[in-house]
Amino acid sequence: MDINFGRIEEHLTIFWKGRSVVREKVTRGPILRSIPDFSVLRFSQTAESPYWIYCTLGCFQVDSGHERYEFFLLAPRQSSNHVLTLSMLANFHADPDHQLGPGSIVEIGDPWIRGSSCDHLLMSIPYTFGPKLEWLELADFCVRILWALPITREEAKFARREGLEQLEQRFDNAVVAYLDPARHSVV
Repeated sequence: MDINFGRIEEHLTIFWKGRSVVREKVTRGPILRSIPDFSVLRFSQTAESPYWIYCTLGCFQVDSGHERYEFFLLAPRQSSNHVLTLSMLANFHADPDHQLGPGSIVEIGDPWIRGSSCDHLLMSIPYTFGPKLEWLELADFCVRILWALPITREEAKFARREGLEQLEQRFDNAVVAYLDPARHSVV
């Protein structure tokens, strides 16, 4: 396996220290053809941060130039559905016609958590965690870690029409509880 896998996993494990981590290998689906070594790292919740973190490992293999990507998702509870969601996202990213980057929006088809109105993911800069998480310089390229932020259909339409900055302003004004599956749209 490529040395970069270890460097990226180390970067994430050091950043989210104090959490146990499990690498979940995806064993079925189209991701096995598009990114054969793909897996998802699952970081446990902690007493101080009672949410789970799911992060892709392998998306950096998709050649998008000097800047490559990995994506993470925060969740209020553990679920294998988050692994499937990130596998779908990674497979989408591996398609040269749909490569993702900051500001990309992906319809995921179903709510990210049962009962939620959020059925899209916005590839966002991880503002809450900062550039120390976001950037990892490797020998041949830079890996950028983006937050796959669940948003509603209405928020996705608004961002496409009015721009990402306008949506982010609405999030800031509403003080959005991003981990609340029942949160309401800000538009």
